[in-house]
Amino acid sequence: MSASVSFHVDGKTWFHLCQYGTQRTPILTLNGADCSLALASHRDVPIAEQLECARALAENAAGFLAALELFAAANTDTTPAE
Repeated sequence: MSASVSFHVDGKTWFHLCQYGTQRTPILTLNGADCSLALASHRDVPIAEQLECARALAENAAGFLAALELFAAANTDTTPAE
């Protein structure tokens, strides 16, 4: 698979997690103003690989939050950067 998509987060960006317990795998959706991205697993991919990917996603999301909080703390001006 090869794709490149950029999401610019704003007040209209939202996430939705569909959980199905033990019946099927979860689906995580990122929704933007004009598009959305769904992250889902596939039964042909070993669960260990899926867990590795989900853990990497969680780690990078936490890193994104920490970096954005650091940036926000240092830049109290709400004027968008050019």
